[in-house]
Amino acid sequence: MKRFLEFISEDWSVASTKDQMYSPVGKYVFHVTTPERAEKIMKTGLKPTKKTMGKFNVRLPKQPSAFVTGSEGVPYWTNAVANALAGKHGETTDLRDIEILKFPVSNIPKNDRRKILKDIVGTKDATGSSKREKAAYKITKTLGGKRRRDK
Repeated sequence: MKRFLEFISEDWSVASTKDQMYSPVGKYVFHVTTPERAEKIMKTGLKPTKKTMGKFNVRLPKQPSAFVTGSEGVPYWTNAVANALAGKHGETTDLRDIEILKFPVSNIPKNDRRKILKDIVGTKDATGSSKREKAAYKITKTLGGKRRRDK
């Protein structure tokens, strides 16, 4: 009998514009990154990093973590990542230099889903002066990728 994880049909994938704009809140979590990093995430999953300084020159939590957002926060984080990459390379960044990945919330195990915390600072940044909250979340476990056991 096949293991349960082999039946999960969808892992990290590139989000189309339609997914970003029209997916219901809570159906997917999104991660904005570079195309090179996106390839790695699609193979091995989004792994929490142990770095202490982020790309935005902000102190990261001491606990290894990675960040995702809902569909409502994607436009803000796309611009924020583009600006961070432009500052890092000293040139303007085209949206082709950015990849937006989606992961179905239904494929996150319930035990892990309970441990996903709202990133207060990221949520405040993304929401800005808008009345509608654009939540950002901090994850502390790998999302997606191939899970292999030693036999």
